[in-house]
Amino acid sequence: MVVYWKQYEDKVEGENGEVEMKVRRVLRYSRAFNIDQCEGVDERRLPVIEERPVGGEIALCEALLAGYEGAPRVEYGGDKAFYSPFGDYVGMPERGDFESLNAFYHVVFHEMAHSTGYFERLGRFERTYAVIHGGEDYSREELVAEMASCFMANDAGIDMDISNSAAYIGSWLKKLKDNPKWVVQAAGMADKSVGWIKGQREALRTGSEALRPKGEALRVDPVAVTVVTEEVGDKSLIEG
Repeated sequence: MVVYWKQYEDKVEGENGEVEMKVRRVLRYSRAFNIDQCEGVDERRLPVIEERPVGGEIALCEALLAGYEGAPRVEYGGDKAFYSPFGDYVGMPERGDFESLNAFYHVVFHEMAHSTGYFERLGRFERTYAVIHGGEDYSREELVAEMASCFMANDAGIDMDISNSAAYIGSWLKKLKDNPKWVVQAAGMADKSVGWIKGQREALRTGSEALRPKGEALRVDPVAVTVVTEEVGDKSLIEG
């Protein structure tokens, strides 16, 4: 399914009686199918998509991380991955502790996405941000970080295990009272998080609502990650 906003302009009468143009946005969706699932399509009319070179995925992952200007420091060691808004740093297990490099990058992307919510970046939460596991704010932030991680993994071309994604996202949506609009809103915030990491910040600073051309679809392809949270001393951790 492709989800997007469609923009309209309507004439409305202002308080002073003058006619003004008001922008309205309507949420739309379209069902999409793989070309292999379709019949009667003239493949000669389809756009040519260049295949990614095989073997360059890790270099692309490293380039994404290296290009994050003003990124929080990363401290390796321990058995949990987390982001600390209090100290503005990411804690990660050693790379060798992950079952694969793909798994490592997916988790570090997730934590870096959390860091974009820092009050000096996109400001989704304050420096002293404290969360309650399973609470509404926590659920929203986890949707944002997980979607952003998937977007970056997709950009780098690394494989993702999506076997539990529906159950994972569904569990957080239940915490949000099954509000389907939050999937789209979280995807928009995740898109901005990725834009911040990639350095596309001018559009964000000027209040642009999207980093993509008008009408282009938001990517919603979440991956399951086990997430817990706890407070250690005076450091509030967002772990996942």
